[in-house]
Amino acid sequence: MSGQTTARLEDSDCTCVAEGPLRLIPLQGSASGSGVLRDGLVLGRSPECALQIDSHGVSREHAQVSRQGPLWIIRDLNSTNGMYVQGRRAQHAPLQVGSVLRMGDSVLLVSRGAYASPQVTELATGLIAGPELALFLEPLRRAARADLPIVVTGATGTGKERVARAVHEWSGRTGPFYAVNCAAIPSNMAEAELFGYRKGAFTGASQGHLGHLRSANGGTLFLDEVAELSPEMQAKLLRALEDRLVTPLGENRSFSVDFRVVCATHNLLDANVASGRFREDLAARLSGLSVHLPSLKERRADIVSLFRYFLGRETHGHPSSMDGGLIEALCLYSWPKNVRELELLTKRLVALHGAAALKRGHLPPEITAGAIDVAGDEPAFFSRAEQDLHRVILALRDTGGNVKDAAKQAGVSRQRVYRLLAGRDMDALVRNAPMELSKKRAP
Repeated sequence: MSGQTTARLEDSDCTCVAEGPLRLIPLQGSASGSGVLRDGLVLGRSPECALQIDSHGVSREHAQVSRQGPLWIIRDLNSTNGMYVQGRRAQHAPLQVGSVLRMGDSVLLVSRGAYASPQVTELATGLIAGPELALFLEPLRRAARADLPIVVTGATGTGKERVARAVHEWSGRTGPFYAVNCAAIPSNMAEAELFGYRKGAFTGASQGHLGHLRSANGGTLFLDEVAELSPEMQAKLLRALEDRLVTPLGENRSFSVDFRVVCATHNLLDANVASGRFREDLAARLSGLSVHLPSLKERRADIVSLFRYFLGRETHGHPSSMDGGLIEALCLYSWPKNVRELELLTKRLVALHGAAALKRGHLPPEITAGAIDVAGDEPAFFSRAEQDLHRVILALRDTGGNVKDAAKQAGVSRQRVYRLLAGRDMDALVRNAPMELSKKRAP
C-alpha cells in the first residue's frame, strides 16, 4: 500500500503514447499497401496507388498527400465523387492526428498507432478495448504487479471501475476485488462502514461488521469517488494506509490489513487538493501512479471497433452492413457520455432496424449534426462501371475513336472497353460526351 514512488500517465490524447509516423488507418472499406504519410502518397482504386482502396465510389487516383513545411496536406485529384475531410467536402485540407477522411464509401483515420486496422481486444475480464485504449493502458498493465497505489481519473463512462478490476486481475492478487462507492456512504456512518465495528458498539449494532477495508484483505480495495470522503475520514484513512492497521468501532485492538488501493475520481486529485477538498498528504499517499483515461472522442479508432463489437453482440454474431457516411458521423461525434452512450446507440439501432443495412440517415440528428455533408445524408456515388465508361468515352473523343489508345489512356483493358460499349452507339456517346458525370445516383 506504500506510495513512495510517483509516476504519471495522464495524456488526455491517448495517441501521445503511440510512437511512429503518421499513417492512414482504414476504418471502412478494403485497403492495401502503405498508409504511412509521405510526400507524393497517392490514394485510389488503381493497383498502382501506394494505398489502394477498393471501395464503392473511389476513383482510380482519388487523392494525393504532400508535405508543405510542417504540415501534411491532402489534395483531391479531380475525383468523381469528391473527398471529405472532417465531414466537409474539400479540394485540399491539412491532415493531423485524429483527422477523418472519407472517399466514396471508404473512411480512413490519421493515427500514430502501430496497428494496421482497428480491432477489439479483451484486455481483462469485462474490459473491452479498441486499439488506442489498448496502447494507452499497456504501461499500466506492466505496472500492475508492483505494489503501487493507483488513481484513475476520467469522465463518466470512460470505464474507471473496469480498469480498476483489470488492474486487480493483472496484479495476480488472490484476494477479492472490493469496490466501495464513497459518495454513497452516509457521513454519519462512514467510519463504521470503512473500518467496521463490533456487536453493540453503538445503538443498532446488533451484530459485528468486518468493514470495507478488512473485507478487501489480500486483494484490491477500489475507492470510487474517494474525493467525496469528509476531511475527518480522509485523516483516518491516511493513518490506516500508513500503519496498515484497522481499528473497528468498539474494539480496543487493531487488525493488520494488506490490500492494493485503487481510487477513482472525476478530476485529478491535485485539483481537489488545490480547492481544499482533499488532504495533500493523503493525495501523495494514494498517487503512486496516476492514470487519466481519455474520452472516447480522443480515441476515434476505438469508436468504430467498439461499435462493430457491440453490433455483433446485439445481432448474435450477424452484424449489419453499414455505409461510410455512418462511420464518418460516428467518428466526428463528441460522445459526451463516452462508451455507455455508444453501447446504447448500438442497442437502439438494432432494435429499430434489425439486420437491415445501416445508413447514416438511421442515426439520431445530434450525431449526424457533427458531420455535415454538403451533398446530403446519402451522397450520390457513381459505380465503378460508370466511372470507367466516363473515362473511356472521354478517351475515345481524345483519340478519335481509337479503342486501343483510348483503353490505354483510360487505364482499362480493350476487352473491358468493348464490354462497357456493348449495345451502345459509340459515335453518339463520343459526340455527346459531357465533361462531368451527371448527378444521377448509381443503381
